[in-house]
Amino acid sequence: MPQPRVRRYYAGALKEAGDLLQPIAAGRWDASLICGDLHELTNGLKSGRLSQQEITLFKSVGAAIEDLAAANLLA
Repeated sequence: MPQPRVRRYYAGALKEAGDLLQPIAAGRWDASLICGDLHELTNGLKSGRLSQQEITLFKSVGAAIEDLAAANLLA
């Protein structure tokens, strides 16, 4: 599977999200692969997918309003 582009809700996700922290600690993944956050994407500061084949992973840390905003963009 190709490496997905990862977005996060906010910078604190790297302090709170075990599903990001554990692979980083194990040396299996690197935080430099995060390509932006929801604010940057929705305000046009960062691009979305660069091709139809690209996979984007959005990492939220539990605030449902951000999940709804992301889902609305994909609808």
